[in-house]
Amino acid sequence: MLGQELVRVFLADENYEVIAWDRKEIDITDETQVKDKIGALAPEIIINAAAYNAVDKAEEPAEFELAKKLNGLAPGYLAKVAKGIKIPPACQRLSVAMAGRPNPPFTKWGKGALFVHYSTDYVFDGAKKEGYLEKDKPSPICNYGFSKLMGEQAVARVGGQYYIIRLQKLFGRSVAEIVRPFGSQSLIGQETQLRRGQNLTTDNIGTGKKSFFDVMLELAKTKKELEVVDEELANFTYAPDLAARTKWLVDSSTRVVGARPAKAGRQGIKNISPERSHAVGGASRRLYPFGVYHITNEGAPATWYGAAKILFEMAQQRQAEFISASGSRNEFGMTKYEDIKLIPVSGENFPRPAKRPNHSILLNSKLPPLRPWPEALREYLSNYLDLRNPVSLPPLLR
Repeated sequence: MLGQELVRVFLADENYEVIAWDRKEIDITDETQVKDKIGALAPEIIINAAAYNAVDKAEEPAEFELAKKLNGLAPGYLAKVAKGIKIPPACQRLSVAMAGRPNPPFTKWGKGALFVHYSTDYVFDGAKKEGYLEKDKPSPICNYGFSKLMGEQAVARVGGQYYIIRLQKLFGRSVAEIVRPFGSQSLIGQETQLRRGQNLTTDNIGTGKKSFFDVMLELAKTKKELEVVDEELANFTYAPDLAARTKWLVDSSTRVVGARPAKAGRQGIKNISPERSHAVGGASRRLYPFGVYHITNEGAPATWYGAAKILFEMAQQRQAEFISASGSRNEFGMTKYEDIKLIPVSGENFPRPAKRPNHSILLNSKLPPLRPWPEALREYLSNYLDLRNPVSLPPLLR
């Protein structure tokens, strides 16, 4: 989900060349492969959006080992290769030519590429009800959280020029919505080297994981009553906003708007994004120090039940707008959101192997705030429930 959005936003900026790699093209748990393949490419920016996120399965010994490799060791390999990359003079001259500036815009980075890595609120134990600042000491209570903390520590040990971005409760658009705006040219080459106007498909940007809101809307197609856990107070993160803010942070770190990084990629490499004024908050750009950042959408924190309640209230409103415009409730056999009953329950009703932090609000003390997550959720629904064009209604409404 996030990987697709990162590709989309960087690809939309003509100043970036995007190399998108998925696990079929590179195994980032293989240090030698990371060093050889990424080192040969020598990108100026490396963004890692790959992660093991099967929280409950990670409690199994074999799965925990896999989680530690992907979440714990691989980020260190990527950070190490990023730190060791020397930006060729030819790339610096290209940047100068594109930016129209007398001095190479990336030389102040010195030796090494910029590395961006994503982490999670699950590195905290959830005991701090008021929320966690970037500087607070992590204390995970499940194997998944421990594996993500391993990754953070591995990156910090390597050092160099890096951003560790913690997020929580990610949601976003479907792959179909992301790839639809792009053209029909074919992709060329074994690696997925993307340029503006080329076709994005699930083959070259992945399929993405369903978010909580996706699952709720899918369940509503067949169930009238939904039991939802009324725990885990936190904010939500809208993938398009996170991708836009990531690019904004990358751009601000260069102090050069419009300069062209030589290469960028995905999973082990990646680059991204046109700015969105509501995502950036209209703030002026400045250099932000390398280190740990919390990026989530603002707004009142919510439990899973609280968020589901807001979701279906919005969906019901959107549906009412469509019914009013079309004059027929059953023309498309739509799910009747007004009939959905939500029941708040304890997490004990759904026993799960992994413990979750009960309060894990990520507090942002370093960056301008993103828009409130309910506002982002409304946009998500506008894409998911395209009521302005009934002919193209998704299966959910048919």
